[in-house]
Amino acid sequence: MTFDDRLRRELQKAIPADPPPDPGALADELIRRASSGGGGGGGGGMRIALWVTAAAIVGGSIGAALGFSGFFDSESEVTVVTVASTTTIIAETTTTTVAAPTTTAPPLEATTTTDLVTTTTTTPAPATTTATTAAPPATEAPDVSPPTISQPSVAPAIIWELDSDVISCGTDPRQATVTAQISDDRGVLSATLSWQFPGGPGGSSAMGGSGTYSGVFGPFPYLTVTDNGFELVTLTITAIDAAGNSASILDDITVVSTSTCFG
Repeated sequence: MTFDDRLRRELQKAIPADPPPDPGALADELIRRASSGGGGGGGGGMRIALWVTAAAIVGGSIGAALGFSGFFDSESEVTVVTVASTTTIIAETTTTTVAAPTTTAPPLEATTTTDLVTTTTTTPAPATTTATTAAPPATEAPDVSPPTISQPSVAPAIIWELDSDVISCGTDPRQATVTAQISDDRGVLSATLSWQFPGGPGGSSAMGGSGTYSGVFGPFPYLTVTDNGFELVTLTITAIDAAGNSASILDDITVVSTSTCFG
């Protein structure tokens, strides 16, 4: 849009439709005179004066009947328009837009959240030590019972002395086996077979076994027994248990002289 067109539109909008002066004609006249006007201002200055005049017309007191009078001085760069006895000179208004300052909100302080760590310390209960005291062993009654010995068995019951240089008893037995049953509640420590010739020598031998114990009696040399005679020899079985208790039982056996075999 040209400057003239804009001026004409503004005057038409500002002046009511019913006043006698024709706004369009008034604008055309103003433009014509401004364009043909001389003076030292030139076209640019005149156009500024027209803007001032237009502003005065727009901003002045315009009633139902517009009394319009004025003059246009071609020699001057400023045109004064008198509208309804009111003279208004309006300078060009420069609008400067200042950007509002940008307010930067300070950064929010960092919120540090500290998680509280709850430490639960469990102290173990002190170990309860139960001292177990072994009950004293029952006091055993002293072992005063001796082993038990059954009646011995002696076989054979008669034996002969050993042969001499000149006398022989042939196949007659020269020794015997003695057997007995021995027991004890604490165990048998030992069993022994012993003998004694009347008025003569004696001796002993160990009996072996478990439950049933046995030992050997004889042989005996020539002249152990009086010539042409015999002896009844006493046999003794003695058993001892672990407590030192002992028991004995007696039996006997016959020993015959070798001289009875002469001849």
